[in-house]
Amino acid sequence: MEETKVFDQFLNLPDGFQAQLMVLAEPLTGSRRKEVVYRSRIWLGHESEMEPLIHKSQAKWELNAAIDACYSMLVQSAPHCFTSLAALQAATQAAQHRLEGLSNCSSGLETVDRRHA
Repeated sequence: MEETKVFDQFLNLPDGFQAQLMVLAEPLTGSRRKEVVYRSRIWLGHESEMEPLIHKSQAKWELNAAIDACYSMLVQSAPHCFTSLAALQAATQAAQHRLEGLSNCSSGLETVDRRHA
C-alpha cells in the first residue's frame, strides 16, 4: 500500500514567494490494524528559484493535527525564508485563518486547495 496525499495547498504569496503545504497518509508496515501516520510537509520558496529555500516535515497520528502542523511550520519557518514583510504577513494570516477555522479570507494571497477525499 502506497502513501496517499490527503491535503495539498499551494500559496502564492506577495512578492513572488510561495508555500506548499501537504499531508501524506503513510500506512505502517507490519501493523495488523490498518494504521497510518500522517506526514506533514512544507516547502517555502520563491518563484525565481527552482529549489525550495526551506523544506520541513513532521509526523502526526491525526489528520487535523497534521494539517495544523503544516501551518505551524509555515509560521515558524517563514521569517527565516521570506524577505518580504507582505509575504510574511500573508503567510501568518493564512495560518491564523486555518487555526481559527475561517474558510474565506482576503489577505492578498492566492490559495489553491488540492485536498483529496
